[in-house]
Amino acid sequence: MKNCRTLSRLGLLAVAITIAACSYVTRQDLQAVDGPFKFLHDNQTTRQEVLTRLGEAASLYENGRILTYILREYRGQLRVDNYRNLESAGDLRRKTYHLVLVFGLDGVLERHSLVRVL
Repeated sequence: MKNCRTLSRLGLLAVAITIAACSYVTRQDLQAVDGPFKFLHDNQTTRQEVLTRLGEAASLYENGRILTYILREYRGQLRVDNYRNLESAGDLRRKTYHLVLVFGLDGVLERHSLVRVL
């Protein structure tokens, strides 16, 4: 049990360091963002529902317990991008966000964060 907690904390630390090492980030209020993310509710939304609605995550941590998605702003709305849909080098300059989703062992969303990469 103690090892599981340690591994969990290390996984969260790895996600935080990865995001912080890439650039400066600010936490955003996901509920204030219009678009396809209003369905995300802590202690309600399931991992399967996220995968069905948003597709494959950009990164997985802790055996899929932590999912991260790369979001980009297109015409005023955020969309899942994960660097797969870039049309030109100019797309790299679009506003970029990371959506971090942490699920419990039961597959239900425990918490989520949206961070803007500056």
